[in-house]
Amino acid sequence: MSRFVYFVVLLIFFSPLFAEDFCDKAYWDASLIIKQEKCRKIAEQGNDEAQFGYGLILLGGHDRVSKPNEAFEWFIKSAKQGNHLAQTILGRMLSDSRFGVPLNLPEAYAWWAVSKNIKSANELWLRLTPEQQEKAKELEKIYASTYFRK
Repeated sequence: MSRFVYFVVLLIFFSPLFAEDFCDKAYWDASLIIKQEKCRKIAEQGNDEAQFGYGLILLGGHDRVSKPNEAFEWFIKSAKQGNHLAQTILGRMLSDSRFGVPLNLPEAYAWWAVSKNIKSANELWLRLTPEQQEKAKELEKIYASTYFRK
């Protein structure tokens, strides 16, 4: 195997670790602007862990202004790649008006169901109207076939 191929394989294998490290450090220390930018760049390249991490940075943290709508968009990108934590937080954001994003209870249910957060999904199910339950089941089928990572 050529050195280049070997390097690419190693880079692909370890890239989630690099993304997680940059994002984790940037989240816990708001003064690390360079780490935040590195996290954002990795997120823009499509790394689901970095997308989730950057979403957390935007949602809140030390000495930062919360940007829930921007965070929501990064969580969506990550969740659509099968990131379990992003799917779980989307369920919470879509079912709780305190986050400042438009409520969408059927979609919240679908994200929780796909992320296997059964307790939250079941509790939310009891709050849904029959029409919302029907929509929630439709979305669950779509999300399970499209965004579930094994």
